[in-house]
Amino acid sequence: MNNEKLKLVIGIVERGLGKKLIDCPLVKGIQIINLGKGTACSDVLNCLGIGEEEKDVVFTFAYTTEAQMILEIWDKKMNFKTPNSGIAFTISINSIFGISALNELLGNKGEQNE
Repeated sequence: MNNEKLKLVIGIVERGLGKKLIDCPLVKGIQIINLGKGTACSDVLNCLGIGEEEKDVVFTFAYTTEAQMILEIWDKKMNFKTPNSGIAFTISINSIFGISALNELLGNKGEQNE
């Protein structure tokens, strides 16, 4: 088992554009696209760069070094620096239970708990 820290990588983009994010060669495990609907006022949405309310929310799990590279690839695809292109970020995962589920999320087929 890799001892590197685990991250949840999240991208929020316009509805229908989540497919651009899941087409990332670095991701070996499971990726999830959820349909989202924002409730924030337009000023907050504009500040975050996600103008419309209906969104694709993409979730993937990765080790820290891969997570940073995934964010960079996503930024090249979506150009998050331009207004209303979306937002991407990571959240550190401090604890997780279920080694089989973790291996599935990360695409580590057949790895055993060490």
